[in-house]
Amino acid sequence: MPHNEGLAYTLNHLKTYYGPVYTGGNTKADHDLMYQKVDQFNKGYMMNKRSVSQSDANSCINNFKNSPVKQFGTNITTNITYSPYYSTMSTAFKNAVAQLNTLVHDDANCYTQANYDGIVNSNIALISDKDEKVYLVAMCSIGYNSMIYWRDNYTKWQAFFGTATPLASPARDIAVADMTGIVTGAVGGCAWGALGGTVVLPGAGTVAGCAGVGAISALGGGLGNSAKKAVESFFSWLAN
Repeated sequence: MPHNEGLAYTLNHLKTYYGPVYTGGNTKADHDLMYQKVDQFNKGYMMNKRSVSQSDANSCINNFKNSPVKQFGTNITTNITYSPYYSTMSTAFKNAVAQLNTLVHDDANCYTQANYDGIVNSNIALISDKDEKVYLVAMCSIGYNSMIYWRDNYTKWQAFFGTATPLASPARDIAVADMTGIVTGAVGGCAWGALGGTVVLPGAGTVAGCAGVGAISALGGGLGNSAKKAVESFFSWLAN
């Protein structure tokens, strides 16, 4: 899964830059540098591993740079209100997001891919806007993979930041930020190419240029927000 591969790429490059355990400070300048490095490595992953052009990668990173990850809580429905496009989102899309929010907080069902596919299958035909269709597919696809990744890998990030215990319950919180980033930073679901051709969405025909996880814009936004939420969750920034 490109999303999880991208997070591993980012962590490995953070370790290369800072060392096996974070050696930077906790000033605002240190915090800002960490965010810059996340953006840099996110862009590097898309260019080096997903064959995205430099101009497209730059556009993606710049588009998502101001997504308000620090304000994100654990509720996706609340988080998407930070999107500049919230007022234009359809009721059908918001209802689907509410279902996704319920699923990710259901410990018995949140790690089963079929449940995420079910939300897409149940809602895709009810949504008329093409971008919203892509957002939903991307949120469900990245959401599932993010839940799995952070369940299995958050201790690696915890060890990098040298914290004995996380400052929050990070796995679900970070995954929620991941899903939210797809919407809060997006300009267009298919804006900068895609990962592998086309995908047929149930009840929607074919959305050209969007494959499985959605567009490069969705992938970049999810990766950036996921890594930045980890930065906020595992380290106490005294001068945030």
